[in-house]
Amino acid sequence: MKSSILSRSAGILACLALISCASNSATSSSEDAKVPGTFSLNSVVTDAGETISQAVIYYGDVKIQDKLTAEDFTVISSGSSSYIHGEDVVGYGDYKDVERTITNVEVVDGGTVVLDFVLNEQGSGTLSYLSSARNVPLELDYSIKQNSNIQITAKDGTELPPLLASETLSWDKTINNGETSVFTSVKDSSKKIAYQLYKAEASGKPLLVWFHGNGEGDFASSRNNLAQMLGNRGTVAWVSEEAKNAFGDMSVMAFQAPDTWYLAQKDGLLEAAYDEIQAVIKQTKADKNRIYVAGCSAGGYMTSRMIMAYPALFAAANINCPAYDVATERGGETPTDEELLKLVSAKTKIWLVQADNDPVVKTADCGDRLYGFFKGNEVAADIKGGKTFERGGLIYTKYYTVTATNNGSPMLVYEEDYDKDGIMEQVQYNGHWSWIHSLNNDPIKADGTKLFDWMASQHF
Repeated sequence: MKSSILSRSAGILACLALISCASNSATSSSEDAKVPGTFSLNSVVTDAGETISQAVIYYGDVKIQDKLTAEDFTVISSGSSSYIHGEDVVGYGDYKDVERTITNVEVVDGGTVVLDFVLNEQGSGTLSYLSSARNVPLELDYSIKQNSNIQITAKDGTELPPLLASETLSWDKTINNGETSVFTSVKDSSKKIAYQLYKAEASGKPLLVWFHGNGEGDFASSRNNLAQMLGNRGTVAWVSEEAKNAFGDMSVMAFQAPDTWYLAQKDGLLEAAYDEIQAVIKQTKADKNRIYVAGCSAGGYMTSRMIMAYPALFAAANINCPAYDVATERGGETPTDEELLKLVSAKTKIWLVQADNDPVVKTADCGDRLYGFFKGNEVAADIKGGKTFERGGLIYTKYYTVTATNNGSPMLVYEEDYDKDGIMEQVQYNGHWSWIHSLNNDPIKADGTKLFDWMASQHF
């Protein structure tokens, strides 16, 4: 386990270190983190992005006698992206002095107190979505006030003076032991495209390459190399237990576009990505017969372009809501019929996913259009939330949308437990976000095979 010290006054670079190493585990704090009167923050990457999920307070080598509740603490959070943009850009995810909702308070390991928060509530995020269509790391500020006196004893049972409800606790550091900490940031000057890399422990394992959506591209040449890992589960899903059950231990490489994947041809990103993939294959001694690729939206466009350019590189691909129809207006090139036919003849096997009514990139011009080039007898099956079609070697899962009551926009319905009460609630997401289903291994074939297992079974 790694840990990284963060000072509240350390500024932007420290903030980036915080976001990249935040954790979703409370009870595995390292010994050097235990400074009495301080707290650390833990996080988890959810379908809607990274959220601060816990605060871990350390009171010292004592035993806490009182039963603590949410009313005993007040947690205030602020997050600003103003450090990276001018007045003409708005940070829609910025927030100031928001009180976090505490769902549970637990005393663990004597003098350690864990506060659980509602996930994805206002004031919980670590990224801000800018009016310039990019997610950037927030500069965070957290404070915790103890509202009540807390009775404590020494480990030998000797009663000690109570911890008085007068001071605001100090934010000292976060613990880097979560799902993001297994990745290493690679963004040296020799690399045209920065990426996050998880290396399988043994050689000869598969490699999966992830191409993020447009919102996770770099902003202002900062090379933050974080948004693609924190904006959604597109990076971390491939090192989850469910993924490991299917693929075993495989290396994962998650690129961050220098700007946008739509510039792939103009800026030589296809060639750069290929060269960097080849370098990682060599570095990890990956199984060249089991190189996989996945991407969403602009990343679905990039994934398609990579297969067109290198039709024998990837054994299997998961393409989500590929943004073919908007590519030209965003600086790229909408694929021609001749180019899409290259996906039919490529050695790469493809599982395509999109919502039936995508409000951002038109399903008829993207998923449906690609599926139309694959000929043959069709097999179809109803699945939870959608339908899967198979024809000519292509698998295509379409998820049903519902109409949002507030604005009439198409939405995807998913079950989450945001308030952490053990009860799943129905949550509505933008109907474009069909990758949520893929990253949770929901797509399933008529014969019952799920996406991860299908991909893992493909090889040259």
